[in-house]
Amino acid sequence: MFVVENKFTVLINTSKKHYFIKNWNRISKLFKSMQLNIIFEQSRRLIIISNQKNCIVPTILFKGLMFIRLVNRNVPYMQSKKIFNDSHIGTIIKINRKSNFLLNNFIIRLYKENRAKHMGKLTSLFSKTRLHYNTLWRNLVYCWTDYGCYLSG
Repeated sequence: MFVVENKFTVLINTSKKHYFIKNWNRISKLFKSMQLNIIFEQSRRLIIISNQKNCIVPTILFKGLMFIRLVNRNVPYMQSKKIFNDSHIGTIIKINRKSNFLLNNFIIRLYKENRAKHMGKLTSLFSKTRLHYNTLWRNLVYCWTDYGCYLSG
């Protein structure tokens, strides 16, 4: 159980501001059901996510942050909502369509940790680094690992 209130702030794209205003009731109901507080400051385009003091699951705060990041990256509401279905903490990685390589600090850190020499394609990379992944939307992948949590922006 949390003793203190933790907060995260996400800056919303100007193009997505109208989408958040239009769907605010749906998003705030989802967050209340997950025991999270959410505040939308329209003038500054900020969304503030915080946990309630009686929140039992600490990972749910990170899930809320990832949900807002997904919606901010044009992933539909129903697809973004799937992030709450499991108990893993991970990160969202964008795959470069031209080369099908993962270009993110998250993967580079895992490669350094496992002492791999070269970056491989998506499937070989995940098998080498013992990563698990779900394809969220088009070229966005949600990744987590068995032995720790790596969060990247």
